[in-house]
Amino acid sequence: MNAAPSSTLKPSRGTAAPEPLTRLNTGLLAPLTLTSFVGLLNGFALGPFLPAISADIGTSVPVLGQVATATFLITAIGGLVVGPLADRLGHRRMILAGLVTTLLSAAGTALAPGFGVLLITRMIGGIGGSVSSGVPLAVAGSRFAGDARRRALSIITATVAAGAVVGAPLLTSIGAALSWRAAFGFVAFLTALALLGFGLFFPREAPREDATGSLLRGLVEAYLPLIAERRMVLLFGAALLQAIAWTGPFTYLGAFFEDQLGFTTQEIGYGYMATGAGFFAGSVLGGGRMRGVPLATIFALSTALIGVLWAAILIADAGPYLTVGMLVCLTVVGGIGRVAFTTLLANVSPAGAATTMVLNASTITLGAALGSLLGGSLIGLGGYRLLGVGLPVFAFSAALVLTLGHARNTPARE
Repeated sequence: MNAAPSSTLKPSRGTAAPEPLTRLNTGLLAPLTLTSFVGLLNGFALGPFLPAISADIGTSVPVLGQVATATFLITAIGGLVVGPLADRLGHRRMILAGLVTTLLSAAGTALAPGFGVLLITRMIGGIGGSVSSGVPLAVAGSRFAGDARRRALSIITATVAAGAVVGAPLLTSIGAALSWRAAFGFVAFLTALALLGFGLFFPREAPREDATGSLLRGLVEAYLPLIAERRMVLLFGAALLQAIAWTGPFTYLGAFFEDQLGFTTQEIGYGYMATGAGFFAGSVLGGGRMRGVPLATIFALSTALIGVLWAAILIADAGPYLTVGMLVCLTVVGGIGRVAFTTLLANVSPAGAATTMVLNASTITLGAALGSLLGGSLIGLGGYRLLGVGLPVFAFSAALVLTLGHARNTPARE
């Protein structure tokens, strides 16, 4: 992998930036990874329980899938404000606020009596998701440099997988033994512990010099460097298309396991565990050296391969073992591509750390919302096979946008 410059991603505005670390600091990384873990655990926990929740509150699975769509949209829109606010007010404050909303969401979901309350509590969780999915990456991108930056981003990205590897089977086991409500109660408990730990142990930050003033002006100023540079627009466009093809369809993975493969609730948890293990492995591999292959090339190739694998998974009637095996391969490839893309952003972005990373998370989440909406529509029209035909179109488009656009704007060293 090409060497990264010591520090390209800007620190938070209005502060005296500490010298970026060239070695990992576990005391700094541990609270960040825990924040990502509980935020993402709350975010994906709905998926494995869609059939059970559907039966409990009397709402169809496709309609419940749109709860995920609404949550994704809140996360995407909220991220447009969360990123600049974190650069303006401080990463620590924003992460604490995000953990509070995640706690409220998980507890509210556990107690939701019907569809309306469930929708509101998941949308509250979308706000917390906009923080947990981007701000920890912003801290890592701005406080580490060189190989340490790539490894830190890799570790935080791998917490997505940890949520599936550890969280999915644990939550589905709780759901099978007790109920899906008890599973969300457990998520609320873990979030409370994370909130307490982060408040006690994460280092305090120096006061912001520009914490006052016009919020609207601050938002415009934060995004101008990204909008003005054609390469950055293309990068975010590729991220949006890739998320439609990859992240969105996972909304219906639990239903796919049950409808097409005949899995029980606990077996669905094992399926999530397997795919999470694949994403974890890919994230770890993405944090290593890639023998000088450019980051943009890694992302483009991995995205194209994701399209091929989705087509094979959804169109071919390959049986449970081979299907899960292909899903694991898909998530390995996706993990490698995600780390490559996040590192590329950290290396070339001209904007603030939190603005860049949370906008990236919002872009991915918006793509997930569109992918979820598209997935529900295609499944309703022609089943999972039609979804398998549609997803590669977006995957190949993402690879094409990045390849054609970034190739003409790539610096000598990424």
